[in-house]
Amino acid sequence: MSAKGCAMSRAEIFPSGLNGDLSTGFTPNITRCWTCRSMFMQAWGNYGTAWSVIHQQLGVRPFLNEGELQVVPQVPPGEPSVEGTNIRLGRGSVDVFASHDGAQYTTKVDAGKAPVREVMIGHTLPRDAKPTAVVLDGKRLRHYDSRVTNRGLEVAVEAKSGQDHTLTITAS
Repeated sequence: MSAKGCAMSRAEIFPSGLNGDLSTGFTPNITRCWTCRSMFMQAWGNYGTAWSVIHQQLGVRPFLNEGELQVVPQVPPGEPSVEGTNIRLGRGSVDVFASHDGAQYTTKVDAGKAPVREVMIGHTLPRDAKPTAVVLDGKRLRHYDSRVTNRGLEVAVEAKSGQDHTLTITAS
């Protein structure tokens, strides 16, 4: 179906103006510029910035159908920290703060409003880094998951859902 055909039959939300006549409705969304469309600012709709910040930098990976949330951020090179608040996840949300200072990597997650049963919290280190200490909420952990990805070495731990957590990883 052509774009013109789509505009006439499915205008996404607003009643379209017949043949562009605004007196009979609104300009069809399909013919409007990307940032002018009605759905542009819906949750996660602004892929140009939302995807790179929320998914890649903050590492928010929701698996809501399975009741799981993973947060494994990667602070961009040259930046001390990255933060996102009230990130929508279904009917809930999550706040994430991640920082990197020398060999110390910190991830703070407020998942108290996230609609999940399981939470995995971590941080992405450089590929050649070796974790020397992994501390969750002030308690040093002996067991943690780690895997090498194209992003680097992802180190993560399981945490209780419904509460705030701080993970600190020291690396060599």
